Amino acid sequence: MTKPSTADDCQILQSYHAYYPVPTAAALWCGVPPKTIETLLQEAEPIEDGIFHHPEIACLDERCRVIHEAIEQDQLPCGRLGNGQLLHSQDPVPRAMRTIQRRDFKDWIEREFPADKPSLLFDAVERQRRSGISVETFLALKAEHDRLEKQLIKQKRRCKRLQGQKKSLKAHCHQLEEAQQHRPLGERAETTYLNIIAALMELLLPSPGDSSPAPRFRRQADVIEALLARHEGKPGLSQRTLQAKLAAANQRFRAS
Repeated sequence: MTKPSTADDCQILQSYHAYYPVPTAAALWCGVPPKTIETLLQEAEPIEDGIFHHPEIACLDERCRVIHEAIEQDQLPCGRLGNGQLLHSQDPVPRAMRTIQRRDFKDWIEREFPADKPSLLFDAVERQRRSGISVETFLALKAEHDRLEKQLIKQKRRCKRLQGQKKSLKAHCHQLEEAQQHRPLGERAETTYLNIIAALMELLLPSPGDSSPAPRFRRQADVIEALLARHEGKPGLSQRTLQAKLAAANQRFRAS
């Protein structure tokens, strides 16, 4: 069953065929509510034929002038006192008697002033639409825009999540590096280091029965004393530690 017409539908049809005197059309274009137009126009001051000025309505006089010029240049059809018959410049109508149809007025504004569409004459879709673009095209473009905007929001969230994961991985790597630095030596690595130490000690100290030229140091204590003198305060180079490590190195080296 067809849905019955509503009062709003009737108002739309009535406004479609509505006629406005030029000052009324100019006031609507200025955004003046219909209920206050008559009162404000009665207060307006006529400054030229068919052109009015009101201190509370910005650009009322300019819009009156532009509308009259459009009528006189056959850009905007007009009638005489709203009788429905459209006249042209060949049939001049006194400015005070000119009336313009709502739909013609809207078409002219959309064509000549597409960025200046008042909400009292144009709905939200009409205000966003540009000349040469149909409603269907506009709605399709808007749907695509909304889809891309949702996709952008989704990608921003994903990027933020990945940045958080990157930060966590970086912190984890830092922890692993610190743990690796403080990790105790394995038995094989410790044996290697101790063997190197012992081999160096053999080069520095004389061996029993060796007739080679006299080495720089004759005793292990001399090596420790020289190390302490040159590297005082270095971590791991205390006298006690050096004695223990060198003894362990000699013992491990002889046993290998």
